Amino acid sequence: MASQRPQIDKPEGDIPFELRIDDLVVGEGEEATAGKKVSVHYVGVAFSTGEEFDASWNRGSRSSSSSGRDR
Repeated sequence: MASQRPQIDKPEGDIPFELRIDDLVVGEGEEATAGKKVSVHYVGVAFSTGEEFDASWNRGSRSSSSSGRDR
């Protein structure tokens, strides 16, 4: 499955007080449950300005980590 960098629009509404994670593209592999190692592309956008502050796409490589809280 070839991934393309998503276009992120400036968020609207009240600023949230919790981290928000949206799956913009759902893959075909095993579900990422707590404690599983995942490899993802991400885009970090400031809620108040819509300005991008970080993105794995800029480095040309995915980020790997364990998912969830059961590490």
